[in-house]
Amino acid sequence: MAIPDSLKITYIGGGSRFVVVLLHGLAGEAEKLKNAGWPIELELMDISPERARPMARYAEITAAETGLDLKVKITDNRDEALRDSDWILFSVGPWKEVREIREQLGGIIGHPHGESTPMAAIEAASLWPYMRKLAQDIHALASTKAIFSTLVNPTDILSGAFEKAFGIKSIGTCVEVPQLVTWLCHNLKVKYEDINLQHIGVNHVGWVSKWTVKGHDGTPILKDKLTEIMSPPDWNPRYEWFTTVFQATGYLRASQYHNWPHLDSWDKDQENRRNLYYQAIQPQGEEFRKGQLEKALAENRMIREIMPPQVHYEHRPYNYMNTRRTLGVIASGIIGATTEYAPMQIRNGDSNPDFSPDAWLEVPVFAENGEFKPQYVPPLPDWIFNQISSLTNQRENLTNWLSELDSQGLVKALFEWPGQIPVKSLLDLSRKLPKIQQFQ
Repeated sequence: MAIPDSLKITYIGGGSRFVVVLLHGLAGEAEKLKNAGWPIELELMDISPERARPMARYAEITAAETGLDLKVKITDNRDEALRDSDWILFSVGPWKEVREIREQLGGIIGHPHGESTPMAAIEAASLWPYMRKLAQDIHALASTKAIFSTLVNPTDILSGAFEKAFGIKSIGTCVEVPQLVTWLCHNLKVKYEDINLQHIGVNHVGWVSKWTVKGHDGTPILKDKLTEIMSPPDWNPRYEWFTTVFQATGYLRASQYHNWPHLDSWDKDQENRRNLYYQAIQPQGEEFRKGQLEKALAENRMIREIMPPQVHYEHRPYNYMNTRRTLGVIASGIIGATTEYAPMQIRNGDSNPDFSPDAWLEVPVFAENGEFKPQYVPPLPDWIFNQISSLTNQRENLTNWLSELDSQGLVKALFEWPGQIPVKSLLDLSRKLPKIQQFQ
């Protein structure tokens, strides 16, 4: 049982290597956490406890190396994990069922891009029964001020619907903006702290309104270096859609990886250059990162955070390294500390008046006195703003549908921006999605 003025963190899916990101986030905020005097209890919940043992060992190493008062426990009992919890991180789900539903209903609409609203609706709806039961358990067992964070896509829809339906403060945690900053650090040869982004959007789809490098406008700096950046063998042609949009518009997308709704071309030359890219950046990939964790465990130390520009952005020793900053901000915010800004998906409220107060926006967020406050982001030109506005409307309609605030929310979301999907197929989806057995 959590003691007064302690921070209990429950990680559902405790065998995930993303736990490493959380632990580095706590390490980055160690001084604030120690000054607050709150012991930290980390409960790793996994239906296969053996998978969580390396993560528990890494937590013990983190505590020893940082001086954090951090205790870790492994359990396969969700009730036990949730009892008196202050912060619940969700990174697991019924993936077999999700894949089956995605295949079954995605076929109705021709399997559009995964970021599209129809596919986001399918994935959110297939996860919702699991999350509904989780919410009931949180209400019954967790702290009355518990915060819920989803690492599972679509993070904005799931977190928005979770808070609306169950009244549990919910934050979507997406990795893409930190990934973009890491990419910029590598290519502009600067440190993470040198770059400031003011960005706004939804999960995986957003735009940068304003950005600086060491206090200077970043747009002309990147434009001047683009030819140089795109020339070496370690240039990934997968990102040419991103640089093309930037060259044409002067604006950065909030992710250099997720291109929807823009179409991307691919040809033999790009394929050959991508092969050269993968040869040039070795070692990299999941096996490399798995080896880094195994080495750290064997040597009884935390993974060393060698960051761009010292190394290539693909040489990160654990996945999504800079998302640790977001998780650290959330931890510090819960205990009442004032924090730096970090990208999160959160209820807009009155922060950005051109958007609905109930829209879940991905923007820079900081914490103060235990409250999470989204930043006002300077306006984008209408041709970008209208795209983001439509997307936030769609996702707000989906959250209202999932949370049973609007029975027509699904139809409104699907038909606001139908794309290339036939109208009859959208109507068919709008009838079948609520009827799937897992949604009852």
